[in-house]
Amino acid sequence: MNKQAPNTNQLHVEQLVYIGQVLREAGEASGLAQSVLAEKTLIRLSLLNAIETADISQLPEPINTRGLIRRYGD
Repeated sequence: MNKQAPNTNQLHVEQLVYIGQVLREAGEASGLAQSVLAEKTLIRLSLLNAIETADISQLPEPINTRGLIRRYGD
């Protein structure tokens, strides 16, 4: 039985979709506009949108994206 290793890029996207959804829902629950969240987190609005929509073409390298997600989550 030969099991293929999962595509790491696909796993990255799937995780980002989930995390982006959680962050978007938390932001909406807080009642803060994205522009306010961008100010508070010091993350550009375009990057917040890219995180929330899992648009990896607009995000930096995965290591830097993780840092942005941590900052957003905090």
